[in-house]
Amino acid sequence: NQGILTRNKYTEYSRLILALTLLGENVRDVAGYDLLSKLTDLTLLKKQGINGPVYALLALDSHDYPVGNTAEALEPVTRQSLIDWILAQEITNDSGIKGGFSLAGGTHPDADITGMVLQALAPYRQSPGVKSAIDRSLLALDRMERPDGSFESWGTETSESIVQVIVAKSALGLDASRHVEALMKYYKPGKGFEHVVGDGGNLLATEQGLYALAAYKLGITQGRSLYDMNHIPLAGQGIRVQLDGKVLTFDQPPVNINGRILVPFRGIFEAFGAEVTWEGTLREV
Repeated sequence: NQGILTRNKYTEYSRLILALTLLGENVRDVAGYDLLSKLTDLTLLKKQGINGPVYALLALDSHDYPVGNTAEALEPVTRQSLIDWILAQEITNDSGIKGGFSLAGGTHPDADITGMVLQALAPYRQSPGVKSAIDRSLLALDRMERPDGSFESWGTETSESIVQVIVAKSALGLDASRHVEALMKYYKPGKGFEHVVGDGGNLLATEQGLYALAAYKLGITQGRSLYDMNHIPLAGQGIRVQLDGKVLTFDQPPVNINGRILVPFRGIFEAFGAEVTWEGTLREV
């Protein structure tokens, strides 16, 4: 298709970027095509509604990717333009209470989209405008939550609605254990997760249930969100070393010799705050 996967659903590109990043592939050269170039025009991303900008932001932040060339874009994409447009879609309900997001807009936020938006905004939660929107969205989720920690989508309680809240709260460093317990009632040994209780198991529900548990585990054990893949070395970019989320630079690059990674220790120790000196007389570091 000459690099054209879709003309309307731009999450096709964003989700492929997420998958290939997780595999350590170079998303700027996929069979000769640069997938990041498809996330440069906000007008095109908005064709799918709020999902387009949300997943574009997730994809760009998954490995701190730069935005591609926006010279031909009607609305050039920046991270800030994505954030501003997403925030502008915040719902005000029939009681005049602002908070939460919806796929179709209107006055009724839904748990799925609110959770997805929180996942995309999580890295920016210290920004004043973003923080207040996140706080309002969490309150909206509290109002939508059922007594057992589950959620409904369009009048039906589903496992996928719970999943998006688990991933969101895990990305924000919040306790999602109550929702994990609610999710597990959809699990059927040998069959995976159900979409709704009693349907016997569903591939999409199983996929989402699995990554919800992965997100929950990452949040607890590593304090990292599901879509943060900055620790993964990418093809064509050499060996990357990170300390507390920051990529370190060295006067000599790390090398792989027979499967053993050799890294200059000065750059790592100095990043920890140590002073490294050479004592020439004693020939000691």
